[in-house]
Amino acid sequence: MASAAENALRAMQESPKVFRDNLMVPAGSQTVRRFGEVVQPFQESDFAVLDPALKWLAGRGEQPEKRRFWIQRGRGHSKTTDAAIELTWLLLSAKHSISGICVAEDRDQALLLRKQMEDVARANPWLPHMLEYQVADVRNPRTGAALKFLSNDPKSLWGITPDFVVCDEFTHWSDDALWNSSFSSYEKRQGVLIILCNAGVGRDFKWRVREHAAQSPLWHFSAPDGVLAPWISAEGIAEQRACLPPTEFDRVWMNRWQDTGGEFVTLAEAEACVDREARELDGTPVDGWRFVASLDYAEKRDRTVGCVVHQEGDRIVVDRMDVVCPKCTKETTRVEWVENWMKNVNRRFGGRNGRVYFVLDEYQLLSTIQRLEGEYDITRFQFASGDGNWRMGLALRSLVIHRRLRWYPGCGRIADRNGNVLTPYRDDLCTELASLIVKRYASGAKWRFDHREDGTSHDDRAYALGAACLTLVENSGGFEQWSVAPGAMAAFAGGAA
Repeated sequence: MASAAENALRAMQESPKVFRDNLMVPAGSQTVRRFGEVVQPFQESDFAVLDPALKWLAGRGEQPEKRRFWIQRGRGHSKTTDAAIELTWLLLSAKHSISGICVAEDRDQALLLRKQMEDVARANPWLPHMLEYQVADVRNPRTGAALKFLSNDPKSLWGITPDFVVCDEFTHWSDDALWNSSFSSYEKRQGVLIILCNAGVGRDFKWRVREHAAQSPLWHFSAPDGVLAPWISAEGIAEQRACLPPTEFDRVWMNRWQDTGGEFVTLAEAEACVDREARELDGTPVDGWRFVASLDYAEKRDRTVGCVVHQEGDRIVVDRMDVVCPKCTKETTRVEWVENWMKNVNRRFGGRNGRVYFVLDEYQLLSTIQRLEGEYDITRFQFASGDGNWRMGLALRSLVIHRRLRWYPGCGRIADRNGNVLTPYRDDLCTELASLIVKRYASGAKWRFDHREDGTSHDDRAYALGAACLTLVENSGGFEQWSVAPGAMAAFAGGAA
């Protein structure tokens, strides 16, 4: 006679829903809850269509109407957890040996789903007695059912014949060769294909797959709009909306596909940082203050920008911004300009008791850094670094939209030594910030600001300012170490350099 535990296991193996309803899942720090008590309608909708396909794979049901699934959800909507639960049921319940692969852009991403499956097992101590959780696969030793986790290696996919394929974080894939090999691998066995993703950007191969899935009767297509998960707080969403670029917020949280990367900040947001009473400074108003001076250098085509900032209370003040434009002057910008600028800034702003911390790009100005780092305080900032550019973009945008940056009218204008503006149209820090767009990295988790590819915008001033601001924001000594008395600048008006 079968025990109660054996009967319960059989019931769960026969029905993915029974399995889910009785499964314990992590629910916050040190707590677990029964999944059937917390599952939401948007989850049940996908489960109801996916279950027949998984039962067919497991040998416990007829061939379903749909075997291709596009499941697109906003961040925090249990996409990975739900997939981990369904795939755990499949491996646990398959009557025979089946093989599946989970493919992602990189190895770390591919193993996130495996980690979530192990977290589910940790909340249900009986599961590790049934399944084996290895470094790059999960398997059922009794039946041979297995799921392997693979990263971006299209060649290795051409020779395998899986029964089911999971394309994880599909909208962040940068290589259509990976998609071509994954899709053709699924078709060899005419099995089951599951695409898991957030909303993406642009009109590349991923968009074409999405549009086909949305229109084809062979596919289950799910891309609900907006925040549906009750565990995501309204306060958290309000903060995300305030701090992320509008298109990035729409993509990540509202689950809306974007035509382009979108704008970094608006012109109104940038102009709100202009202090009409401020003036460009030619040196420090008080000997003893600390400044950060950053440089973005280009010899011929792009502009060279030198930027000096300091912190005043909880705000960062742009004291001066010098811009050299080879197109306007018809001359290349020599490295000597950079070194003379550093010398003048250090003398005028450092004074006798103050200090200037220079931030330079190691790639652009390595020889200058090596020659002068014994004479000046120099920080090497890697402008080409994905993580550095992401942190810089986050800091700069947050400072702008929260009005914690301040600069003088006309900051960043291109002028000659006499102060005559060299551009026939408005071209300053405000217009540059408003012209920038947001571009996501292939991983999808991070982004950077950039100029438009049509040649109508530049990003040199933003990079110089962003590097200086990030140096202040991330300084280990904290804001207090750098700050001067609030309002100390109010009565000071400096002259042009």
